[in-house]
Amino acid sequence: MQVPQSSSTISGPALQDLPARLVSQLVLGQRLEAVAVTAAAKAEQVKVQIGNTVIEITADKAVQPGQKIQLEVVQQAGRLALQMVDAELPPRPLQQGMRFNAEIVALQPQQQLLVAIKDGGGQLPAKMQIDVSSLGRQFQPGQMLQLEVAKLQPLSVVLRPAVIDIAAQIRDLQRMLLPLVQDQRLLPSTLNIQHSNRTLPAPLSAPLAQLMSHVVERQQLPHANVLRDALQNSGQFLEQRLQTGQPTTQDFKGNLMRLAAAVEQQLAADSERPRTEQLLRQLPAEIRAALASFISNSSQAQGLTRLPETTFNLQQIIAQLQQATRDFTAGTRPDAAAVTRAIEMSLLRDLLQEVRSLTARVQLNQLAMVRDPELPSSNPVWLMELPVRDRQELSLVRMRIQQQQANVDQSQDIWQVQLNLETTNSGPMQALLTLHQQQVSVTLVAERPETAKLLTQYLDDLRARLQTVDLAVGQLNCRCAPVAPLSAIEQASEMHDAFETYVDIHV
Repeated sequence: MQVPQSSSTISGPALQDLPARLVSQLVLGQRLEAVAVTAAAKAEQVKVQIGNTVIEITADKAVQPGQKIQLEVVQQAGRLALQMVDAELPPRPLQQGMRFNAEIVALQPQQQLLVAIKDGGGQLPAKMQIDVSSLGRQFQPGQMLQLEVAKLQPLSVVLRPAVIDIAAQIRDLQRMLLPLVQDQRLLPSTLNIQHSNRTLPAPLSAPLAQLMSHVVERQQLPHANVLRDALQNSGQFLEQRLQTGQPTTQDFKGNLMRLAAAVEQQLAADSERPRTEQLLRQLPAEIRAALASFISNSSQAQGLTRLPETTFNLQQIIAQLQQATRDFTAGTRPDAAAVTRAIEMSLLRDLLQEVRSLTARVQLNQLAMVRDPELPSSNPVWLMELPVRDRQELSLVRMRIQQQQANVDQSQDIWQVQLNLETTNSGPMQALLTLHQQQVSVTLVAERPETAKLLTQYLDDLRARLQTVDLAVGQLNCRCAPVAPLSAIEQASEMHDAFETYVDIHV
């Protein structure tokens, strides 16, 4: 294998001085594409951007902002560093110690692996066969590995576990979920309308009723056990329940997925019916009349249903034909019915889109709570949306909990809780709570002046209830102001927009 060689003697920062996320997969000889952020003359310091990281490096030529440059991982004074190189420089030979990422393509006889080299730069074969008979390990197709060159003649490599970039995986998932999110409303309009009208077909009304019946009443949230159950059933822990075999009938995300599957099935079934009528319209009039006479004959139709069971439902087909031909025999026009069905299907598509949007919001919250293993000292943040019922109306209470950890004494940790909720009568509201040891401070925010005035009247009651649980109340106030959004959607959108402007690392 060959890796580009640099003739420049001007080095940049050592890898050990760079963020771990940036250098976790960099190996000797690897090249990166970066973009100059500032202008610099030759031998001057220039800021360059790699991915979402900006570093300073010594320029080996004059560069302008926005100019693409090549960086190479080199070894200097016993440690790896980055330096600028010319893109046209010839490659250097394969060296011992170089590492390359690979994916197992297939398991072959006699304990041979067929692997695809991901970052060989065309200097290694696109695919290589590796003998793993001496390792005594199990491998699977699709498994990622890292190959380290151990010897050149004959070529032998050491297999190491691949370094997984968790942050990059989270960003990729967020990019996939963001287009599914319709908006950030706390009141799902289509779902509430369908639930209140109760006009859905039976296959859909059952999963919708199950979804709504397992959502807690908003008035019950102040009870500790109810709040705990609401958190457990909010959908944030569905995957954990599935792994441990716990029931998921009360899980919000699980019920959303069941409802989505039912709507998809209903849409697929309804889309077949117009096709039957369209085919019937294409038949000659005498054939339509004969077919209508045959289908309307109950004895003949019942004889068909007694045929041996086939791969399709004869009774269902007969019912569809009877319904479709009835329009022609009665001399009625099916246009009105077709329009009605089109409206119903449009409403079902709106419902499906909103259910998918709610599911994506739960998943975005789950991703926002994944802690970066490279930052063990970061303050934990929990972000979730609790589904609650206000009478027969579903709404979401957004909750953000952050633990500001003290360096030594855990009892000195500061807890911050932020709640966003909205009701039809009160509008958007927010509660900001800070807890340090046994002292609590609360700020209430309401967008509507009448709501802020009403909340202010209950501040004394809130103070008394906090004191009953042995909390010393500090600041306690209410104000009328716009409610700041609280969601993983903004965080993911900002990351998405930012990373779209960054330059990906190319090897």
